[in-house]
Formats: sequence, structure tokens, C-alpha cells
Amino acid sequence: MKFYNHTPIGEQDPRLRSNDAIIYHTSITVKVYDQDDLIGGNDWRFGDLGVPRWEHAFTSKDSAVYKPAEGDSRRYKARVEAKWSERERTSETTWGPEKRGESLAFIERLKDGGQAIAIEPYFGAPRDIVVSSSVDGPEPSLFAGGGVLYRVNGAGDLARYAHDQSGVFVNYDGAVIGWGWAGFKWICAVRDGGLYGVLADGTLRYYHHNGDGAWDDVNGRDIGSGWAGFAWVGAGRFGQLYAITSAGDLLLYEHDGGFAWTTAAHKLGSGWPKDKVFTGGTNCLCLIDSAGDLRYYYHDDARAWVHQDKKLDGGWGSFQAAASSGNGELYAILANGDLVFYRHDVDRNFISGSGRTIGWGWGSQGPHSLLPSAR
Repeated sequence: MKFYNHTPIGEQDPRLRSNDAIIYHTSITVKVYDQDDLIGGNDWRFGDLGVPRWEHAFTSKDSAVYKPAEGDSRRYKARVEAKWSERERTSETTWGPEKRGESLAFIERLKDGGQAIAIEPYFGAPRDIVVSSSVDGPEPSLFAGGGVLYRVNGAGDLARYAHDQSGVFVNYDGAVIGWGWAGFKWICAVRDGGLYGVLADGTLRYYHHNGDGAWDDVNGRDIGSGWAGFAWVGAGRFGQLYAITSAGDLLLYEHDGGFAWTTAAHKLGSGWPKDKVFTGGTNCLCLIDSAGDLRYYYHDDARAWVHQDKKLDGGWGSFQAAASSGNGELYAILANGDLVFYRHDVDRNFISGSGRTIGWGWGSQGPHSLLPSAR
């Protein structure tokens, strides 16, 4: 694997220089570990990782190669530490004391064969960096396309967030497009501005807005009743909804473009949990089991299971929330409120770069804190 540092280093090439301040990086260090290297059970971003397999310090824009003996028979992860210096002007001719700090970036599931890892400055945040990778061959890029997410904030407002094909949000504060959404028991988002909501009285309602957040009908459209008793409700795509009963039965409902129900309460399985379940796009569901393992389920259009209880990853039990937009794309909220992004390929293997932080301040927003649009 080859690491390319594209981030300027040194006072002569600062990340920010203005009349009031100067910020520049003094060094950037890469530390490579085994993917499964966990010390004391800590999350690898915050815990003590012990001794790295390989370490390299960049003092300028440069590249460095690490060739592990095991090659592609193992997976690796890297922690990138960017040390920075900052000074503020105190007068026309003098500067204040130097402030020093460190910014961190992480990348997981690295392979050796033909892999290039780029360390780049983070746009709009002069102290921060971002790490991305690419490989030769069929493995997909981390962000296959942009994404749209919703959440209900502490005031009960519905906010819409959109990120581009590199994971950068158009507006980190989101755009408030609705009010009074805290009273819904369940909210599900689907592509092209569609949302389902289950009210406390069991009414199932459908809403639709355009890309600017203007609603076709601000009051929505009632399309069902009797949904209050379900332990969980989710949407696979437009027209496809799942529900779990209090007895643990998984049911499938489908309606056509005119909101006429073509399938009602078709039983797909039993023994399903009441929480930590989410849809993964068309015909797909995921759950986080009691051990913290992420499990994958997929059925065909004839409603026969193709995959059941397939383990995708471990260590998901500590997330505040997790959800998927389909296409192998998953979002999760860490305990500190960071929003992280994962993507798996068609073989359900997470690709390199999964686990990247793309947002901050997503925690403590209640039950509707993470609502990606299902594709």
C-alpha cells in the first residue's frame, strides 16, 4: 500500500494565513495496525492500540510505501495524526503565543495489492485532514453517490441533510423543512422526497416534498390505519413497508403508485427483535444482535429469503443509532455524536475507507435522529 501526503506542511506553506492568524501543520504521522487489533476492548479510534505494525512521519508533501509480509491475506487499518501550530496576531507587529494541537483521521479495511491512500487537507477546516483510498480492480469507491438524510431535532422540526459524492454535506446545519414531527411514533424516508409517518393513533401517512423542501401537501396523505400496535416499522423503498408485531412476526406490506395495497401483512418470519432493526433498501433488512454483531437479511421478489442472519461486522452494539439507505451504504452515530459512513460490496464485505466520519453533533436527538432516504 502506498500513502500519498497531499497536505501542506510547514510555516512557509500554511493551511491558513490572514491578517489575524496563521495555521499550519508541522508533521503528519501514519500508523498502520491489523484490522482486528483491539486493546482492552476499546473502540479502535479512541482506545490504546499498542505498537503499530508500521509507522511513517511526513514532514512535507511526499509518498511512502508499506509492504506487509501477509499482503492481501489480511486487512489493515491506519491512524493518521496531523500536528498543527496556530498563532494569532496581538498587534500590527506582534504575534501571540503558539498553540499546538493534533487532528486525527482514520481509515479501515485496507488491502496491500495496488492500494493508494491519499492524505488531504479538509476543505473549510484548516486544522483537519481527510484520508481516502482507491484500489485497482472491481472494488467500488466508498461513496458511490450522494445521500439524503433527515432527523427530527430537539424542537420537533424535521431537518433535511444532503451530502455529495465525497461525503461532504452541502449544509452541515441541515435545512428545516417541517414542524411538529416529534409526535410521530415511526418515520421512514424513501427516495425522491418521500416519507412515511405513523401517528400515535395508528394512522399511516405519506408525505412528499421536492428538492427545495416544498411539500405537495403539508398535511400529508392518510394511506392506512391500525399501525400503532407494531413494535417496529420500516420502509424498504417507495411502496414497500415492513412491520414487526409485538409477538416478533415480521410482516411485509406493499402498495402501488396509487396507494392501493397489493400486499398486506404477508408474514416473512418470526422471532424478530423489537429494536435495533433497520431496512437496507429494497428487499433488505439489517439488525444488531445482543452481541453487537451486524446481521444482514435479503429476500427476492417472490419473498423467499436469499440471505438470512449473515454477519457483516462486529462491534456495532455501542452505536447510538444505525440505519441504511440501501446500495450497501450504512450510517451510524458514535457515542460522541459523530456520524460515520460505511459501505459494503456485492459480497457484503466492507470496503476500504468504511467508518469515515462525515458529520458531527448528531447525538442526543431522540428516536428520529437518523433517517436516511432508502433508495
